[in-house]
Amino acid sequence: MDNIIKDMYFGNVLPFWEIQHRTKEYDEKANQILKIQKELLEAFPEAEQLLESYCTVHYESADIFGYQQFQLGMKVGTQIMMEMLKPIER
Repeated sequence: MDNIIKDMYFGNVLPFWEIQHRTKEYDEKANQILKIQKELLEAFPEAEQLLESYCTVHYESADIFGYQQFQLGMKVGTQIMMEMLKPIER
């Protein structure tokens, strides 16, 4: 475990195995994406490879953004913890 933040993000550190990623809201958006992709392929069958490439890059960039947001949250949380450990000033 050379990078605890990355390991936590990818679920290699407990208790992340208990997090529910699939929610009703998520499923609705995923279904919308699939519906739109199907409509695009029906309208432009010659663009199948282009759409597939676009989706792949889009999902990869979303993963990078999600990790960056997670990392920032961890840093802010750590700063709060460090502040809480300081002695109370009287």
